[in-house]
Amino acid sequence: MILTTTGTPLITNASSSFDAPGINIASNQVQQIIKSNVPYLLAKDNLGQHQLVVFIPLIKNFHTTAILQVSTPTAPIDDFLTTFHLILFLGIMCTFGIAIALIFPLVSIALRPLVEIERTSRQIAQDELSIRIDQPPTDDEIGRLARSFNAMVARLETAFQKQKRFVSDASHELRTPLTVLNGNLEMLLLGVDRGDREITRHLARGMFAEVRRMHRMVEDLLALTRLDEGRLVLRKDTVTVDTLLHTVCEQAIYLAHGQEIRCLIEPGLPAICADRDRLQQILLNLVDNALKYTPLEGQIELHVLKESQRTVALTINDTGQGISPEALPHVFDRFYRADPSRSRSSVYSGGSGLGLAIAKELVEAQHGTIEISSTLGKGTSVTLRFPALVQLERLKRHEWPEMKR
Repeated sequence: MILTTTGTPLITNASSSFDAPGINIASNQVQQIIKSNVPYLLAKDNLGQHQLVVFIPLIKNFHTTAILQVSTPTAPIDDFLTTFHLILFLGIMCTFGIAIALIFPLVSIALRPLVEIERTSRQIAQDELSIRIDQPPTDDEIGRLARSFNAMVARLETAFQKQKRFVSDASHELRTPLTVLNGNLEMLLLGVDRGDREITRHLARGMFAEVRRMHRMVEDLLALTRLDEGRLVLRKDTVTVDTLLHTVCEQAIYLAHGQEIRCLIEPGLPAICADRDRLQQILLNLVDNALKYTPLEGQIELHVLKESQRTVALTINDTGQGISPEALPHVFDRFYRADPSRSRSSVYSGGSGLGLAIAKELVEAQHGTIEISSTLGKGTSVTLRFPALVQLERLKRHEWPEMKR
């Protein structure tokens, strides 16, 4: 079909295969299509079939004289696209079905370590803390999770064992004074003293000693609890070490039962930042502990020196009976005694096995370290190291060099 420039039919050839009779397009629409960059459109003929209609300008002397309208049915293309869409849909559905069929076994294999972790966690919840997960050989997220889980369970097991041992030791320590109190009160109720004031005083003094002993133990336990929870308040200030050691030496003389007390102070010591009262308490406890296990003809030596520009060391040496190599690694454990048989004797009475544990916690809370060395039959040496005040200024700026050991 040939159209005029206005879009009206000029020549119609119904026998031509290029024509599409029954397709009526308005003249203004034809003009818009010619002016656009896409000179074709999709339309429907009178039979409802899609036709691709193309408009080709006929130019003579650089002027458009007519428009050639050519159309062709798109049914073959539509049929191909319909078939292609059906094949594509069926392919996607088959692929999706195969993926579903394969993903469940793969997910089951991948989640097997997580199932093992869940099963193990249920067993751990039943107080079976010795169980561990079989760690997968891979170093992926599951493998790292299994290793972290085993490490967490190991720490939990250690913590529960310490707690059980702590409760058992505390119960054992409290049972003895309670037994003494019960026996003495029973004797008073039975009238064993028969009005003898001296016997009554003796029984009362025994009960008073046991009450003081339990009071000290409760205070020590409370101090350890506060240290564990970080609630113990330390009043840190500048401490002159030589003045502090002079004070401790003077008090140690009154605690001695004949042992010689020596005090060696190196001149020119730098100050340290610490809680003076707590540090004095630590040193007196260590001196008292040394006096308990040093014979009357023995010697206690308190020595303070500057090991370097950054460290001040306080050492307490005694010439006592010493500690066996087997017991030395455990002396800072709570309620631990190197020789349990001597803990109830009259010479060594009053100890609860908490003194060194408290000393260690207090020293470390003040950025210090504590070490103990001993030779059986020759004596024991306890050394406390604290950063000098100049060094502490660096520590406050998060420069934490390793202390000399």
